Amino acid sequence: MPLPASEPVASARLTIRPINENDLEDLLAVNGDPAVTRFLPYDTWQSVEDGKTWLARMTALAQAGTGQQFVIELTQSRTVVGSVLLFRYDESSKRAELGYVLGRKYWQHGLMR
Repeated sequence: MPLPASEPVASARLTIRPINENDLEDLLAVNGDPAVTRFLPYDTWQSVEDGKTWLARMTALAQAGTGQQFVIELTQSRTVVGSVLLFRYDESSKRAELGYVLGRKYWQHGLMR
């Protein structure tokens, strides 16, 4: 059984929801920063085309049932400020690993506590 689909989760400040191609412009501002991508398993984005390549990998992961990519969106402005990946899903234990990336402008604001 693959990783079950998830509904958006919202709070007063943030909404975590599945990614879509319209998010790539905002994510370019996040993943185009070498300080943000320093420890990530992909290169710093240079263009939206890099984002489309990344999104294709994330879509394949979701289709395989082993992971799901979400965005972190500011609830009021609907600006995407980061992303969350559930990956390495293990069906027998119903566990997955979690990784995230957050735009540097939003560091030290208590968003990822």
